[in-house]
Amino acid sequence: MQTDLRHTQLFKRIQKADADWLQLGAHQTPDLYDIALSPDGRTIAGSGVFAEILEGTLPQHICLVDTASGELKVVSSGPSTDLSPKWSPDGRRLAYLSDRDEPGITQLCLLDIASKAETRVTVKGLWVEYAHWSPDGGSVLLGAAERGVDLSGFQGGYTFQTSDPSLPDWTPQVDIGVDDSQWRSLWIYDVATAALRRLTAIGLNPWEACWAGDKAIACIASDGPHENDWYKASVRLIDVATGKARTVYTPKDQIGWLSASPSGTQLALVASFSSDRQSTTGDLMIVSVKDGSARRGDTNGADITFTAWQSETDILIAGIRSLETMLALCDARTARSRELWSGTETTLGGERFFPFVSPAAAPGDCAVTMEGFFTPQSLGLFRGGEMKTFKRLGPKGAEASLAALGRAEPYRWKAKDGLEIHGWLLRPVKGSGPRAVIVDVHGGPVWSWRPTCAGRSSLYVTLLQAGYAIFQPNVRGSTGRGQEFARLVAGDMGGGDAQDILSGLDQLVAEGIADPKRLGVTGVSYGGIMAAWIITQDTRFAASVVVSPVTDYVSEQLTSHIRGFCENFLLDNYKNPGGEYFKRSAIMFADRVKTPTMNICGALDRNCPAVQAIEFHRALLQHGVKSTLVHYPKEGHWVQHHPAIADYGARVVTWFQEHMPA
Repeated sequence: MQTDLRHTQLFKRIQKADADWLQLGAHQTPDLYDIALSPDGRTIAGSGVFAEILEGTLPQHICLVDTASGELKVVSSGPSTDLSPKWSPDGRRLAYLSDRDEPGITQLCLLDIASKAETRVTVKGLWVEYAHWSPDGGSVLLGAAERGVDLSGFQGGYTFQTSDPSLPDWTPQVDIGVDDSQWRSLWIYDVATAALRRLTAIGLNPWEACWAGDKAIACIASDGPHENDWYKASVRLIDVATGKARTVYTPKDQIGWLSASPSGTQLALVASFSSDRQSTTGDLMIVSVKDGSARRGDTNGADITFTAWQSETDILIAGIRSLETMLALCDARTARSRELWSGTETTLGGERFFPFVSPAAAPGDCAVTMEGFFTPQSLGLFRGGEMKTFKRLGPKGAEASLAALGRAEPYRWKAKDGLEIHGWLLRPVKGSGPRAVIVDVHGGPVWSWRPTCAGRSSLYVTLLQAGYAIFQPNVRGSTGRGQEFARLVAGDMGGGDAQDILSGLDQLVAEGIADPKRLGVTGVSYGGIMAAWIITQDTRFAASVVVSPVTDYVSEQLTSHIRGFCENFLLDNYKNPGGEYFKRSAIMFADRVKTPTMNICGALDRNCPAVQAIEFHRALLQHGVKSTLVHYPKEGHWVQHHPAIADYGARVVTWFQEHMPA
């Protein structure tokens, strides 16, 4: 395969698909991210991508949308990344993050809506990850990070570093375990006095935080700063005046999506067996700040991905229940939930990794984004028990072009042990009969596929246009079916989950949907693990594209920044000869592989370091298997920058076209 694909028609076609979706140069955005509803319910703020060229990280600007007319206007200027808008309690100001002073280094901006005046707040030497207004609007809580912190896989899975211009380019990186460049911290900005002070000291590392009344901060924190320390994080309560912290709640597993009641006396959070930070999807827990007692909320069978208090007794929640997305209101007194809305073909907050909404003042009311596999994003309001959309986003003609691209359907089948497995099947509109089918295995493994717009992925657009069907299995270990189902993958990664995929393909072939000679597999992260592993266990696949995998668990344990992943999912010790670290590593079974394999990795990836793909590639070559290694020098856990995105897409499509043409 060529090194430079920029001159090829396929590269240009994929890049054009991105340009068309992004409405390149048209000063319009196809989606809104991180939406926030104003206190009076009249305006939605959000962050949208406004692309002029497909180069690097695309600029984002803050937009305001009138909920009555649907009119959208841009209120921040570039070229920068402006994101995460938050309304002040009186609705007069917006707080948001911007990197306009230094690319990649976001700081706080406060925008006065009436005067359009901006106040810039810089945490010197650090960068700001999130900001939250105090309930009285007098202060802003900032979560800041040093420049050597770890980022989660959902953020790119690399160590956030910027070069020091005072040092020569040959200066080595030095790792001493833990140093001052790796910590996160909390800061309080006083709006009236413009005073900025640090709230936490080194020794407490906050991963996420929220106000608990006006006088305290609740945070999910660990005693160490490394990404792996998150797996053992607990809830701490910090006094705003003194900075003193105490532990409120220590979970059995992992926790996330923390929120507090208006008085700060109760907390809501999600507790679950989790793969990565920012992937916590599971049980709703209601925690008393006074004594740390915790109750599990009844969520009508859904795994929760979002919490927000709308009163002292009402907790707005969103989540996943099998193939459904749901919205509900939990009564904190009884811990029972009343379902407000659910949908299978449509999902909430589809542009995010998990369902998300923006709460309104009245309990149960909220602003939402909605979309489906072949439906562009809409803005909507849930009010008084009724869901109404008021603005369709996406490029002009997106509805028609997506409708002409394909159809999506829920797909169910029985695994070999009789367990019912769920997933999605995306089929092109054109053609019929047994098709070339590509299995796309989701990340995690504790994650799941849900209806997010295919138009946003130039790779999916190109594969569907070429005539490929895409199979998205939510195998055991996936979210949406409770903690017992999620835990089925622990100690058996590559066992029952792999058989779930094979059973699904068996049914697709038996039903005449899939051509047994044209089956492919791909995936990123855990999906990459499976794309490498499953071809060592079964020779039916005509092609595999392995992206950001783990193929050698011993080296993963010792080189990754999330060694807890191996410990949690293998339930073994890497020093155990012939144990799970050996038995679940794809490199140990490379001699069984017959499938042509493309291995893709990013040099900056610390979740699944590039050596994992390199090891598998070389093991395959040693056993005479056709293998190609694609190593991106400036990418992390997934390819997220242009034009590398188009290069990645062109290589994946080329590989499948060569070995299993549609």
